[in-house]
Amino acid sequence: MILRKKSVIFVALSAILLLAFAVNGMMERQRQELLSSAITEGKVLGEATLVDAQGMGEVEVSSGAVSSDYFANARINRQKARDAAIEVLQDVIDNRELGEEAKRDAASELGMIATILNKEGIMENLIKAKGFSDCVVVVGEADVTVVVQSKGLTQSEVSKIKEIVVSEAMVGADNIKIIEVK
Repeated sequence: MILRKKSVIFVALSAILLLAFAVNGMMERQRQELLSSAITEGKVLGEATLVDAQGMGEVEVSSGAVSSDYFANARINRQKARDAAIEVLQDVIDNRELGEEAKRDAASELGMIATILNKEGIMENLIKAKGFSDCVVVVGEADVTVVVQSKGLTQSEVSKIKEIVVSEAMVGADNIKIIEVK
């Protein structure tokens, strides 16, 4: 009986570890797809690195021309990746053979995904409130990517976006990538 319990616990912990790698991989793949589609759908016009006067670090700004449905497609792709991760986590929670610790860890991961979704939505709304017609924000493990529609970002606009991301996502300015699309 004790051997069976230890085996179940070992299998559960192994499943959690694999799940964590799978969810992380899906989230990173989704982030990379967003970045590559911003670059491949349009022509990259140039890159610049801006350093803010307050010494908060560097913000990378890339510029590219992208079709008008880019933002809708990016949101759909982001949601598909999140839905897949949520489905895997929900399967762990619903599995009667896994222990309570595995279920708690899966529930914690679900909570983290919900928090990230909320932060992305808040940042997108705040950036749009600053006068940008559209944007997509993707929060990674330690960085944030903002794709914003603009006909030419000024240093002031970059600073506004950076302030929003730093305050909402709690990342340093050197971990923010801003991609401008026209």
